[in-house]
Amino acid sequence: MKLISFYLILVFVSWFDCTLAQPKVDPNGYNTFYHSNGNISSEGNLQEGKPNGYWKTYYSNGILKSQGNRINFELDSVWKFYSDSGLIENEIRYKNNKKNGFSNVYDSLGNLVSTCNYIQNQKNGEELIFYPNGSIKQRTSYNQGRKDGNSSVYNESGIVILKEDFVEGFLNNREEVNRVDVDGAKTGLWKEYYDNGKEKWVGNFKNGKIEGIVREYDSKGRLKKLNKFEKGIIQEDAEEVIFVVLHREYYKTGELHLIGGISNNKKQGLFREFDKDSNLINGYIYVNDSVVGEGMVDSSSLYIGDWTYYFSNKQVKATGSYSKSVKVGEWKYYHSNGELEQIGTYRNGIPEGEWKWYHRNKQLKRKENYRKGKEDGISLEYDTLGILLTEGEFIEGIQDGVWFYNVGDHTEEGAYADGEKTGIWEFYYTINQEKKELAFKGEYINGIPLGKHRYFYPNGKLKEEGKYDSGMKEGDWKKYNADGQLILTILYKNGIEFKYDGFKFKPGLDSIE
Repeated sequence: MKLISFYLILVFVSWFDCTLAQPKVDPNGYNTFYHSNGNISSEGNLQEGKPNGYWKTYYSNGILKSQGNRINFELDSVWKFYSDSGLIENEIRYKNNKKNGFSNVYDSLGNLVSTCNYIQNQKNGEELIFYPNGSIKQRTSYNQGRKDGNSSVYNESGIVILKEDFVEGFLNNREEVNRVDVDGAKTGLWKEYYDNGKEKWVGNFKNGKIEGIVREYDSKGRLKKLNKFEKGIIQEDAEEVIFVVLHREYYKTGELHLIGGISNNKKQGLFREFDKDSNLINGYIYVNDSVVGEGMVDSSSLYIGDWTYYFSNKQVKATGSYSKSVKVGEWKYYHSNGELEQIGTYRNGIPEGEWKWYHRNKQLKRKENYRKGKEDGISLEYDTLGILLTEGEFIEGIQDGVWFYNVGDHTEEGAYADGEKTGIWEFYYTINQEKKELAFKGEYINGIPLGKHRYFYPNGKLKEEGKYDSGMKEGDWKKYNADGQLILTILYKNGIEFKYDGFKFKPGLDSIE
């Protein structure tokens, strides 16, 4: 059974608790309920004894706790949730009892921590995470609840320092950019981007100076300029310029045989092959003069029929079929050693049915079921020895219910609701097959850590403990040695280290006073 959102529970519980103290209830009218101290607990309309219309709930101290509208007994429009000090914690737009539209999270000072759009309880579009000063810390693209597309991390000056690319929830590429050395000099790969995420400028720095090839692109990703630098000085006479030209090859009798693109005198991209009667008979994909894929194409260069892809060593990489460049039927993917890596079926370009992944030693790695392109059902993952690493269930592409993780030195167990951690999570050290010791215990709400979190040594002694407030460390966090003796106390304010064992900490100076 799919778990109910925490805030939905909150609204029901608040109303139910106060009804116990209310001797007379109008099942079809406006009602006011009270705490035992006489302060209002909740107020709003009932229809057939169920909340309907605009409702408010309050803490026992009289501070507003939540407010929002219900239509046909279901959460609808914008709901707001507050701390017991009156500051907003969450702002969520609902439609038909599901998140639809923006969802905002705030810290204990009322500063916006994150915002994201939802469609039918699934993250869709761009999620933004902010620094306390309001500048963007991270932006990530989501599609149907899964990371899909670009994710960028920024420093507090707004410069991208990390780029990640996801495909249907899986990390495809990770790249650290725009870094400086200990002296503050630019080092390594630096990039600038257009607002659409396309690269604008790409180059490398060494000791703070541009070194090597620098590429400039237009907003559509097309190369428009290429320069070479040595120790920060442009090399005007450099020969490293890329030209792409249309290349044709002919039969000895004069008929067109092959046509495609040439870059730096090497075949690149799609080539089409014709017989002597000018019939299109095959297609090839080239990278630096090597065939990496081959199969049939139509007159519009759309992939059709069976295709085969290759590694650089000519070993088969993947096999499957297309219908107008859309994957259909069974596809197989292989490791570079020739062993099967992945097998499953596509329907109109999206995964459908059972999919299996294998390690290079033929051992089953992962097994999942898909329905309309989304994970749906039990998901299992194993290591190279066949030991279970992960077990849990997806419902329409979203993690739901109890999940289990084997992380090596410990296991993790807890529940998800709408793809986010909820309730109590516990980690255990595995002593032997029959004995395990608690390694961690803490609570989450909508994926955000809440309340006291405690960590333990394998001998059962407390290792670390502290409290979270709106996802940030707050108050005293205490660290202990394996004998249970307190060795360090760190005071946090709004997630920032403030004092070490009573001494004020100066961020960035690595010193205490």
